[in-house]
Amino acid sequence: MSASRAWLACLAMVTLSCTSYRPLTPAPPGRTATLDGSGSQLRLSRGVALAFECVTGGGNPCGPGQPEVDDSKIARVFPMHANRPGGYATGSSAPQRHVVLGMSPGETWLRIPGESPVRVVVVP
Repeated sequence: MSASRAWLACLAMVTLSCTSYRPLTPAPPGRTATLDGSGSQLRLSRGVALAFECVTGGGNPCGPGQPEVDDSKIARVFPMHANRPGGYATGSSAPQRHVVLGMSPGETWLRIPGESPVRVVVVP
C-alpha cells in the first residue's frame, strides 16, 4: 500500500470513529428505544421517542444544521431544547441534541449534516 493510500485509510478510520451518539432517554417499559454508540443504527417502537446528542471525538458538538429523516412516514426528528448545559472540551458550545420519534414500522435514514447517516428501524 502506498504512503498516500495508508494515510487516507488512517484518516478515514479516524473520521469514522470520531462521532459519538449518546442516548439521553430510556425506552418506556416493554418498548424499544436504542442507539448504538457508533451511531450506525437507531431502533424504536412505533410511538416511542428517543432523545440523543451528537458529539465529536474531541468532545465538542457535531456541526450545525438540522437533521432530516428520508421518510417522515416512518420516523420524524425534532430539535431538543434542554436547560442543562453541556460540558464539552471547549466549553463554548451547547451540544447538538435531537429527538427521533417512531411513526410507523419500517426503515429509513437519519441524516445529520457533516456526519454519516444513521439507519432508523421502527418496529411495531
